[in-house]
Amino acid sequence: MRLSELSVRRPVLATVISLLLVILGLLAASRLAIRELPDVESPIVSIETEYLGASADVVETKITQVIEDRVAGIEGITKITSQSSDGRSSINLEFAPERDVDEAANDVRDRVSRLSGNLPEEADPPEIGKVDFNSEPIIFLKPTTALLEPGGVILLPRVSERVEFEAEIGVVLGRRLRHATVEQAEKAIGGFTCVNDVTCRDLQQKDGQWSRAKGFDTFCPIGPRVVSGLDWRSLELRGRVNGQERQRAKATEMHFSIPTLISFISGIMTLEPGDLIATGTPAGTGQLADGDVVEVEILGVGVLANPVRAENGR
Repeated sequence: MRLSELSVRRPVLATVISLLLVILGLLAASRLAIRELPDVESPIVSIETEYLGASADVVETKITQVIEDRVAGIEGITKITSQSSDGRSSINLEFAPERDVDEAANDVRDRVSRLSGNLPEEADPPEIGKVDFNSEPIIFLKPTTALLEPGGVILLPRVSERVEFEAEIGVVLGRRLRHATVEQAEKAIGGFTCVNDVTCRDLQQKDGQWSRAKGFDTFCPIGPRVVSGLDWRSLELRGRVNGQERQRAKATEMHFSIPTLISFISGIMTLEPGDLIATGTPAGTGQLADGDVVEVEILGVGVLANPVRAENGR
């Protein structure tokens, strides 16, 4: 299925919906790794640190190991998992179920704040996030004027100092839904496509609500095609900037499954054939700069690539 066919059936994909499926930490806007629900819903706190230009080995020794050593003694930690990639460190701390997630996050924030002199000066400050397993998905709308075709230029607006990419799996609805069960929602999936939920992170944090931060023209690249007949459980998402992988996740690792998201939204608003739902981004989002090329890939769907340019006068 081509995007042009969808546009004919429902002009310009008339409703564009984007979901960010995390509860926000005090410093993190959307840095929380998506993960499968464990058997016991334990509080989880994440630590994301960006160190642009550093190799995975350097990130491991100078960022990840240093932070792990500092937080390891916090009360109630039952498991530490981490990933060091080029330019980014991601650490998840799982706590005993009886620990309050807000108190755990505050303890982590306190420990990490004492590390400023022990981390490379070129690294961004670590950002703390938390998972609330009793939460519901947070939904918001993107305007159709944000849509951008593959190869189209993402414009960095003058009013923002930090624009970030967010690689996401896009779900195109194949039938009308209202108050659908999870089973009905799964049967209503018409196909999948790549989505880049471009976001002004500084405006998102400043405004509290996200319409301005996510609504600029060119802030919703989609494509390169819509592929039907795929099992959502088989989907794997990757995000790259200038050829460097920054994000990787499987759909089965999401906190809320894709059919669950569709069912949830259909209980709020009627979904129509051709509607596009972006299902949230994994850890690894980062800042874009003039001259970058950002790619979103879903295995079996294709690669969505877009160059980045500063808006005139920025």
